[in-house]
Amino acid sequence: MGVYGLVRLIEPALTQTVITPVLDVAGHAFQGLPAQVILGNSSDLGEAIAALDQAALNRIEDGLAEALGLPFLLSTPGALPPTPPGAFNYPEWAGIYYATSLPVDQETKRYVVVSTNRLNAHSRSAMVVRTTSQTKYPTEGIAFPAIEAGSKHACCGDLTSVLASSLPLHRSFQPQRLSFSDMQSVAQGLVQTHLLDGALARRLRP
Repeated sequence: MGVYGLVRLIEPALTQTVITPVLDVAGHAFQGLPAQVILGNSSDLGEAIAALDQAALNRIEDGLAEALGLPFLLSTPGALPPTPPGAFNYPEWAGIYYATSLPVDQETKRYVVVSTNRLNAHSRSAMVVRTTSQTKYPTEGIAFPAIEAGSKHACCGDLTSVLASSLPLHRSFQPQRLSFSDMQSVAQGLVQTHLLDGALARRLRP
Protein backbone atom coordinates (compact mmCIF):
# COMPACT_ATOMS: atom_id res chain seq x y z
CA MET A 1 0.00 0.00 0.00
CA GLY A 2 2.94 2.36 0.37
CA VAL A 3 3.38 4.67 3.35
CA TYR A 4 0.60 6.31 5.33
CA GLY A 5 1.10 9.40 7.46
CA LEU A 6 -0.93 9.24 10.67
CA VAL A 7 -2.44 12.42 12.11
CA ARG A 8 -3.78 12.18 15.64
CA LEU A 9 -7.40 13.29 16.05
CA ILE A 10 -7.61 15.28 19.28
CA GLU A 11 -11.37 15.89 19.21
CA PRO A 12 -13.41 12.63 19.20
CA ALA A 13 -16.20 14.39 17.28
CA LEU A 14 -13.86 14.81 14.31
CA THR A 15 -14.01 11.07 13.67
CA GLN A 16 -17.57 11.58 12.42
CA THR A 17 -16.42 13.82 9.55
CA VAL A 18 -13.23 12.01 8.51
CA ILE A 19 -13.66 10.08 5.28
CA THR A 20 -10.32 8.28 5.22
CA PRO A 21 -9.97 5.47 7.80
CA VAL A 22 -9.70 6.26 11.50
CA LEU A 23 -7.31 3.87 13.23
CA ASP A 24 -6.77 3.05 16.87
CA VAL A 25 -3.05 3.01 17.67
CA ALA A 26 -2.09 2.53 21.32
CA GLY A 27 -5.51 3.80 22.43
CA HIS A 28 -5.48 6.98 20.31
CA ALA A 29 -7.46 7.79 17.14
CA PHE A 30 -5.46 8.64 14.03
CA GLN A 31 -6.47 9.64 10.52
CA GLY A 32 -4.35 8.11 7.77
CA LEU A 33 -3.31 9.87 4.56
CA PRO A 34 -0.94 8.47 1.92
CA ALA A 35 2.54 9.99 1.90
CA GLN A 36 5.46 9.77 -0.49
CA VAL A 37 8.60 8.82 1.40
CA ILE A 38 11.90 8.46 -0.45
CA LEU A 39 14.17 6.18 1.54
CA GLY A 40 17.92 6.18 1.29
CA ASN A 41 18.13 3.03 3.41
CA SER A 42 15.88 0.88 5.56
CA SER A 43 16.67 2.85 8.73
CA ASP A 44 15.25 6.16 7.46
CA LEU A 45 11.81 5.44 8.94
CA GLY A 46 13.24 4.72 12.38
CA GLU A 47 12.11 1.99 14.76
CA ALA A 48 8.62 0.50 14.55
CA ILE A 49 6.44 1.65 17.46
CA ALA A 50 3.40 -0.54 16.80
CA ALA A 51 2.13 -3.18 14.39
CA LEU A 52 -1.34 -3.07 12.87
CA ASP A 53 -3.33 -6.27 12.57
CA GLN A 54 -4.88 -7.46 9.30
CA ALA A 55 -8.26 -5.97 10.17
CA ALA A 56 -6.69 -2.50 10.52
CA LEU A 57 -4.76 -2.94 7.28
CA ASN A 58 -8.01 -3.90 5.54
CA ARG A 59 -9.62 -0.71 6.86
CA ILE A 60 -6.76 1.34 5.40
CA GLU A 61 -7.08 -0.42 2.04
CA ASP A 62 -10.87 -0.03 2.01
CA GLY A 63 -10.68 3.63 3.02
CA LEU A 64 -8.04 4.41 0.40
CA ALA A 65 -10.04 2.67 -2.33
CA GLU A 66 -13.11 4.66 -1.31
CA ALA A 67 -11.22 7.97 -1.15
CA LEU A 68 -9.88 7.34 -4.67
CA GLY A 69 -13.32 6.51 -6.03
CA LEU A 70 -12.15 3.10 -7.25
CA PRO A 71 -15.51 1.32 -6.71
CA PHE A 72 -17.14 3.86 -9.05
CA LEU A 73 -14.40 4.10 -11.67
CA LEU A 74 -13.74 0.37 -11.94
CA SER A 75 -17.27 -0.96 -11.64
CA THR A 76 -19.10 -2.31 -14.70
CA PRO A 77 -20.07 0.03 -16.23
CA GLY A 78 -17.81 2.68 -14.77
CA ALA A 79 -19.32 5.76 -13.14
CA LEU A 80 -18.16 9.19 -12.01
CA PRO A 81 -17.47 9.46 -8.27
CA PRO A 82 -20.17 11.70 -6.73
CA THR A 83 -19.54 15.42 -6.24
CA PRO A 84 -21.19 17.42 -3.43
CA PRO A 85 -23.43 20.31 -4.55
CA GLY A 86 -22.03 23.83 -4.46
CA ALA A 87 -19.10 25.79 -5.83
CA PHE A 88 -15.62 24.32 -6.23
CA ASN A 89 -13.51 25.95 -3.53
CA TYR A 90 -11.29 22.90 -3.24
CA PRO A 91 -9.01 20.88 -5.57
CA GLU A 92 -11.17 19.20 -8.22
CA TRP A 93 -11.07 15.47 -8.89
CA ALA A 94 -9.35 14.89 -12.27
CA GLY A 95 -8.00 18.47 -12.24
CA ILE A 96 -4.36 19.07 -13.17
CA TYR A 97 -2.36 21.48 -11.01
CA TYR A 98 1.21 22.61 -10.54
CA ALA A 99 2.05 21.77 -6.90
CA THR A 100 4.65 24.19 -5.58
CA SER A 101 5.09 22.17 -2.39
CA LEU A 102 6.20 19.02 -4.27
CA PRO A 103 9.16 20.03 -6.45
CA VAL A 104 11.18 17.35 -8.23
CA ASP A 105 14.81 18.22 -8.95
CA GLN A 106 13.93 21.83 -8.02
CA GLU A 107 11.22 21.93 -10.69
CA THR A 108 7.50 22.44 -10.08
CA LYS A 109 5.65 19.44 -11.53
CA ARG A 110 2.13 18.76 -12.77
CA TYR A 111 -0.12 16.64 -10.57
CA VAL A 112 -3.59 15.25 -11.15
CA VAL A 113 -6.02 15.14 -8.22
CA VAL A 114 -7.19 11.55 -7.70
CA SER A 115 -9.12 11.86 -4.42
CA THR A 116 -12.86 12.25 -4.88
CA ASN A 117 -14.60 15.58 -4.53
CA ARG A 118 -16.47 14.17 -1.55
CA LEU A 119 -13.15 13.94 0.28
CA ASN A 120 -11.67 17.11 -1.19
CA ALA A 121 -14.64 19.21 -0.08
CA HIS A 122 -14.22 18.15 3.55
CA SER A 123 -10.45 17.91 3.93
CA ARG A 124 -7.54 20.32 4.06
CA SER A 125 -5.61 17.84 1.89
CA ALA A 126 -6.05 16.19 -1.49
CA MET A 127 -4.46 13.06 -2.92
CA VAL A 128 -2.46 13.61 -6.09
CA VAL A 129 -0.38 11.69 -8.63
CA ARG A 130 2.50 13.22 -10.59
CA THR A 131 2.42 13.25 -14.38
CA THR A 132 5.44 12.97 -16.64
CA SER A 133 6.24 13.40 -20.32
CA GLN A 134 9.09 10.88 -20.12
CA THR A 135 8.67 7.81 -22.30
CA LYS A 136 7.38 4.70 -20.52
CA TYR A 137 7.37 1.23 -22.00
CA PRO A 138 4.83 -1.61 -21.83
CA THR A 139 7.27 -3.65 -19.74
CA GLU A 140 6.77 -1.11 -16.95
CA GLY A 141 3.19 -2.31 -16.55
CA ILE A 142 0.11 -0.21 -15.87
CA ALA A 143 1.82 1.66 -13.03
CA PHE A 144 2.53 4.42 -15.59
CA PRO A 145 -0.73 4.61 -17.60
CA ALA A 146 -0.73 6.77 -20.70
CA ILE A 147 -2.93 9.86 -20.38
CA GLU A 148 -3.72 12.97 -22.44
CA ALA A 149 -3.79 11.09 -25.76
CA GLY A 150 -0.49 9.39 -24.96
CA SER A 151 1.48 12.61 -24.49
CA LYS A 152 1.91 12.05 -20.73
CA HIS A 153 1.99 9.24 -18.19
CA ALA A 154 0.69 9.15 -14.63
CA CYS A 155 3.22 8.00 -12.01
CA CYS A 156 0.80 6.01 -9.86
CA GLY A 157 3.48 4.84 -7.44
CA ASP A 158 3.99 8.50 -6.46
CA LEU A 159 0.54 8.84 -4.89
CA THR A 160 0.79 11.33 -2.04
CA SER A 161 -1.19 13.93 -0.10
CA VAL A 162 -0.79 17.66 -0.49
CA LEU A 163 -2.32 20.59 1.37
CA ALA A 164 -5.09 22.17 -0.68
CA SER A 165 -3.60 25.57 0.10
CA SER A 166 -0.50 24.69 -1.98
CA LEU A 167 -2.60 24.39 -5.16
CA PRO A 168 -3.96 27.35 -7.19
CA LEU A 169 -7.58 27.63 -6.07
CA HIS A 170 -8.40 31.28 -6.79
CA ARG A 171 -11.78 31.86 -8.38
CA SER A 172 -10.49 32.72 -11.86
CA PHE A 173 -8.39 29.53 -12.15
CA GLN A 174 -9.93 26.70 -14.16
CA PRO A 175 -7.72 23.59 -14.09
CA GLN A 176 -7.20 21.35 -17.07
CA ARG A 177 -8.95 18.04 -16.51
CA LEU A 178 -8.21 14.46 -17.45
CA SER A 179 -10.90 12.57 -19.33
CA PHE A 180 -13.00 9.91 -17.65
CA SER A 181 -11.18 7.14 -19.53
CA ASP A 182 -7.82 8.59 -18.43
CA MET A 183 -8.99 8.58 -14.80
CA GLN A 184 -10.06 4.95 -15.18
CA SER A 185 -6.54 4.13 -16.42
CA VAL A 186 -5.03 5.96 -13.45
CA ALA A 187 -7.38 4.05 -11.12
CA GLN A 188 -6.18 0.74 -12.56
CA GLY A 189 -2.59 1.85 -12.04
CA LEU A 190 -3.29 2.76 -8.39
CA VAL A 191 -4.82 -0.67 -7.77
CA GLN A 192 -1.57 -2.22 -9.01
CA THR A 193 0.92 0.05 -7.23
CA HIS A 194 -0.92 0.13 -3.90
CA LEU A 195 -2.14 -3.50 -3.85
CA LEU A 196 -5.79 -2.57 -3.64
CA ASP A 197 -7.19 -5.65 -5.40
CA GLY A 198 -8.55 -7.03 -2.14
CA ALA A 199 -10.24 -3.76 -1.17
CA LEU A 200 -11.82 -3.45 -4.59
CA ALA A 201 -13.09 -7.02 -4.44
CA ARG A 202 -14.60 -6.43 -0.99
CA ARG A 203 -16.30 -3.23 -2.14
CA LEU A 204 -17.66 -4.69 -5.40
CA ARG A 205 -18.74 -7.99 -3.85
CA PRO A 206 -22.44 -8.64 -4.66
